[in-house]
Amino acid sequence: MGARSNRFAVALHALAVIAERKGEPASSDWIAHSIGTNPVVIRRAMAPLRDAGLVASVAGASGGFLLAKPAELIGLNQVWAAVEPAGSLACHEGSEDCPVAAQLPPILAEIGQDMDRALDTSLRAWRLSDVTRRLCPEMKALLAQKPL
Repeated sequence: MGARSNRFAVALHALAVIAERKGEPASSDWIAHSIGTNPVVIRRAMAPLRDAGLVASVAGASGGFLLAKPAELIGLNQVWAAVEPAGSLACHEGSEDCPVAAQLPPILAEIGQDMDRALDTSLRAWRLSDVTRRLCPEMKALLAQKPL
């Protein structure tokens, strides 16, 4: 099986960290520490979320990221669409002289559309607030601390 994207998981983790800051900006350093990655990775990951209107940037030494709207209004389908805009299934390149390779792409496209519809339906049922509500109290206390 091929490599899987972790963009959705990183985005959801970052959004949960930001949501738990309760209106106080979360720096890319703070988010990166929580995720276990580099702040540059976080800044790149936040760009599509900002473009989708899910987060806002706050400039300055005490700046960072804030939710652009309440967690109750952020559907996980919106997060997925922001970070995985190409959908969930891609076709490979096949041999030009293979009849399977010639006929498989439209079949895979149909399967991919079905998968995307099912995924969208599932993710529409979830809000960011559903995720943050399930975080354990110890994690909430840690995320509420002052930034690094």
